[in-house]
Amino acid sequence: GRGGGSGNDGSCDGCGSRRRCEVSNAVWFRAVASRVNCTPANAAERVEDCNKRGCQRFPLIKGAIRAKASVGGDPVMADRALTLPNVLTAGRIAMVPGLMGCWYLHAPGTAACLFGVAALTDCLDGYIARKFDQQSKLGALLDPLADKLLLAGALFVLVEHSAHAYVTVPAALILFRELTVSSLREWMHTHHPGKGGVAVAWHGKVKATLQLLALQIMLAGAALGGGSCHREQPLGTEPLPFAEKVHLVGVVTLWFASIVTVVSGAQYVRFAFAA
Repeated sequence: GRGGGSGNDGSCDGCGSRRRCEVSNAVWFRAVASRVNCTPANAAERVEDCNKRGCQRFPLIKGAIRAKASVGGDPVMADRALTLPNVLTAGRIAMVPGLMGCWYLHAPGTAACLFGVAALTDCLDGYIARKFDQQSKLGALLDPLADKLLLAGALFVLVEHSAHAYVTVPAALILFRELTVSSLREWMHTHHPGKGGVAVAWHGKVKATLQLLALQIMLAGAALGGGSCHREQPLGTEPLPFAEKVHLVGVVTLWFASIVTVVSGAQYVRFAFAA
């Protein structure tokens, strides 16, 4: 929406790279091409013109939009906790006790569905935060916490369900790696703050995907009645039931995920000490 009287876009006399308009205590930002200074007074006067020209506005109350505005020459950084990614992450944390509660209330199918929904929010919150510029400090804290709580909760119930080393060993390897890397990040932040910390690499995303996939398959197998340490007949004495086949696929995937997880953790350790 360009045009207007003073050589800029005409919708507000004086806007920087992001437009700031104040109407009824609501704060808005709008990206424009011109680079001049903006004052709250004339910004408020031109809001209607802004709307008529199709300005794209972003309400701060709906997002932690890290946009800079020029107000009296001082940069303003918008950072709100109530964003859609943070709501999704908080919901994922709340699903962990729900998952475990459903499991012990003898509703493994519901527990498997809850895990699937929680895993989906793990993919969505990061995408939405990057796509719509809604990263926040609270989100940076809650997201890894939610991931580890979900992972640990599912591993605990599956280890108890199977009560066998073929599930316990990969679960222990995964938890060992997660605790090691978390401690390493804390150590880097405390003793080497200038090194930039231990960032998430591509292999970290691969291991997270494999972990979620393995746990989802194993929970689905358990919901079908497979993988229990209380099975009536030992495996190998009869044709393998479908539920046991699903559980076996999950176990193989879990072992593969644990190997990738350990290798990924070794890469983080190597990077940290090399830095």
